[in-house]
Amino acid sequence: MHGRLIALVGIGALIVSLSLGPPGSLAGPAVSRLVIAQTVDHVTLDMYFNPAVPTQNVSFSIMEPLVAMDRTLGKLEYKLATAITPVDAVTWEVKLRPGVRWHDGQRFTAADVKYTFDRMSDPARKLRHVVPSDIFKGVDVVDDLTVRIRLEKPYAPLARRLIEFPMVPRHVIETVGDEKFGEAPIGTGPYRFARWVKGEFVELAANRDYWGPKPAYDVAIFRAVPEATTRVASLLSGSVDIATDIPPELANAVRTRGTLRLEPVQGMRVMYVGMNTHRKPLDNVKVRQALNFAIDKQALVEKAMSGYAVRNIGILSPRSFGYNPKVADRYPYDVARAKQLLAEAGVTGGFDVSFDLGRRYFRDREVAQAIAGYLGAVGVRVQINEMEWGTFVVNWSAGKTEGFWYHGFADMTGDADLPLYYFFSPAGQLWRDYFSDQQIADLVDRGRTNLDPKARTAAYEQALERIVDVAPMIWLFSLNNAYGVSNAVDWTPRPDERILPYEAKPMR
Repeated sequence: MHGRLIALVGIGALIVSLSLGPPGSLAGPAVSRLVIAQTVDHVTLDMYFNPAVPTQNVSFSIMEPLVAMDRTLGKLEYKLATAITPVDAVTWEVKLRPGVRWHDGQRFTAADVKYTFDRMSDPARKLRHVVPSDIFKGVDVVDDLTVRIRLEKPYAPLARRLIEFPMVPRHVIETVGDEKFGEAPIGTGPYRFARWVKGEFVELAANRDYWGPKPAYDVAIFRAVPEATTRVASLLSGSVDIATDIPPELANAVRTRGTLRLEPVQGMRVMYVGMNTHRKPLDNVKVRQALNFAIDKQALVEKAMSGYAVRNIGILSPRSFGYNPKVADRYPYDVARAKQLLAEAGVTGGFDVSFDLGRRYFRDREVAQAIAGYLGAVGVRVQINEMEWGTFVVNWSAGKTEGFWYHGFADMTGDADLPLYYFFSPAGQLWRDYFSDQQIADLVDRGRTNLDPKARTAAYEQALERIVDVAPMIWLFSLNNAYGVSNAVDWTPRPDERILPYEAKPMR
């Protein structure tokens, strides 16, 4: 009770000190604005270099993919494409929407689509979000409004995978370069980039020349607000309209405010502790299995997460195509079994391990501390290294993470291909620096290249059996998300965590 009172008193103090928002173009009653508070700032506004969801929210407001998932993730919607049809098993023709223009007035054409895919295929750029190199062969321009995507082999989830790739303007990037484009991107989307005050906010302006339905808000602002109490205080003060990651201890402050509502949603993000399996003793499968038995995941869900999660084994959300429910009960909490496996692995005196924690996720510090406590009970001495999220991403991407890391992967497509490719394909980041297994890679490849849904399901079930057995990660839970929303805004959250301001409108 005392903790809750302290939290609420803190919110009250914060409300007094909060600014009413960024200065300049946001002022004036004639301008309608939507202010969104996220947990982190951005390393870049080009999601190809930083595909974290907060950056995707900005990128997909400015730039557009060929197709997108609707807000329920139930069906595909055409965006810059108007039709995608197979020519043969390894060739797909894409018809593009006519009359679309980039924010600088230049026409969007098939040459931009080809450039987007060619850019992703350029290893010298070191992009973190890329087209699967073992599947995509190339893109050919047929005419200004038609391209053909050539594949190395059949690829069942092609249409769903295309939702992940917003088109970029060739004429802009070839002029200013990747870095400058990431600071002030140009797209075809419903919002234009206006300005970015690093560490504070990104401001977007409605694109009144947009080819589709015009945004309801003149201005959309993504504010970086790492502390939950500050996000809730911003909601209470009215300076923020939508806030992510509302913790349980502050939920009532939102629920009981007549001008606000709490919007919960079961998400797609799976949380795990990654391991550098190239380092001893993490290279021993029995050690990795022991670590999974040593942690009480249900207690983490109930205590550290206050029920804002669901215990989950494997890297797939239960909502994803290809999920294998047969692995759901693997690795129950069993300290005796954990100690036995460590002894069988020859690890009798325990070991020391670093745990890199990039501050971003709900209750991440509490989860990391609880995990350290559980592992300490079986002789694993954990050193938690907290760092800013951008630093964590740079270190991990460079292969510099020595021991553990805490991370969550959100499957935006609802198909097993994306997370399994990301983690277990030879072309993926994890394979190069932290873990590889050819048997898993072969099963993942079988699942993505077979056009028969039943055969795909069987391949993914086998892949998940193998993944869980060799335990390259400590499996934890899937996140449930809770948003605070102003009653003046008509908006409901998506399962994929994307906050797209053009999906919001003033409440009637």
